Amino acid sequence: MKIFFLFFFIPCCCFAQQVDFTGSWKGYVSTDQKKLPYEVVFSMEDGVLTGFGYLSFDVKGSEQVAMKKLQINVQGIQITLQDEDMLYSNLVKSEPKKIKQKSLLVYDEEDGKKILSGNFETTGTRTLKPAKGKIYLEKVLPTEPTALMVKLGEMDLKRELSFIKKIRTDSLASLAFAQEIMESLQPVLTQSKYASYAKITPAKKDYTLLLQKNNKPATGMARAKIIIPAPVIVKAQPKPVAPKVIVAKEKPVPTVATAAKTNMPPNNNVTPEVAKTVLVKPAANLAPANKSIAANIDLSKRKIETIEHLYIKSDSLQMTLYDNGEVDGDTVSIILNGVTIVSKQGLDVKPFTKSFYLTPDLGDTLQFVMYAENLGSIAPNTGLLILNFDNQRHEIRFSGDLNKNAAIKLIRRKEE
Repeated sequence: MKIFFLFFFIPCCCFAQQVDFTGSWKGYVSTDQKKLPYEVVFSMEDGVLTGFGYLSFDVKGSEQVAMKKLQINVQGIQITLQDEDMLYSNLVKSEPKKIKQKSLLVYDEEDGKKILSGNFETTGTRTLKPAKGKIYLEKVLPTEPTALMVKLGEMDLKRELSFIKKIRTDSLASLAFAQEIMESLQPVLTQSKYASYAKITPAKKDYTLLLQKNNKPATGMARAKIIIPAPVIVKAQPKPVAPKVIVAKEKPVPTVATAAKTNMPPNNNVTPEVAKTVLVKPAANLAPANKSIAANIDLSKRKIETIEHLYIKSDSLQMTLYDNGEVDGDTVSIILNGVTIVSKQGLDVKPFTKSFYLTPDLGDTLQFVMYAENLGSIAPNTGLLILNFDNQRHEIRFSGDLNKNAAIKLIRRKEE
């Protein structure tokens, strides 16, 4: 009996130690008083697990964040996290920066979800007492644009994560194999009888079977892209000119003379020649938001659902768009007070970012409507809109269809 138990126990331990913690995890920390968003990322470097933690909370309407490097210890399905260096924070007070958090989490799987849960405790400071609570995290897709992954990208740390390197390696291998398949299918796919999507379907099916039969490495994202025979679809439905090119042609280069016309104060501390040089660079990324880059869209045919109200002091903002989850071909236009400022933009894991100058003629209430141009391959049309202004970052997840649009409202806050 003892021998049987020993043989049964050893495989269980081996299995527990093979848990792959690498990746992005998202959830919360909670105490009796509050529940705060919390994210971690784990990467394997030379056989050693490393990671980052990201905690955000609200202080009087202002989002404050702290990102720290983590010291990690793994024992089977248990993982211990210990705060180390502070890598980024916008904390106003110095005392919270001194707090260190230690967490003991246990891995589990439930309804197809990979979960880390357990307890944490923090050190105290001269003015702040130690705290205890619980942590709950779920593993998310490595391509999901979480706040931590976005910040790591901004700090040029994302590309060094082991699971991101693996995605790039697998994608290159998959694309190389896909190129061989495309070359062999090209004579068939380019025949005139395959000009319509309905007739392309059999070719797509054969193409998929070839991929499965050869059993070549391919990530889910890469497979989704190479199943669709892009050359034929492009011929049948030519893509319109990218709206970014149109905006670039229409924008004048602001100088000291034109700055007064656009209500942008010139820099009086430099000569006109220097001021022109300083303003040329931001002009490529800062466009007036009162000029439409495409034909205005009739919004009266769809219901508009306002999902967020925000207050703004600044006269400019930065907008970033992502696909919210699986990339399935969603395309959106952004309408500001009836003016098309982003036209038919495809949503991807790669961010689309643009900065705008909010002209006074737009009024004190700014309505941003996310207009679904299609439903992608998976309805409804979903995305993640990130707005940066007043030194704050706002994440808004939206969805829409051919009958309903999501919208947010920005209300100008007057200077006191």
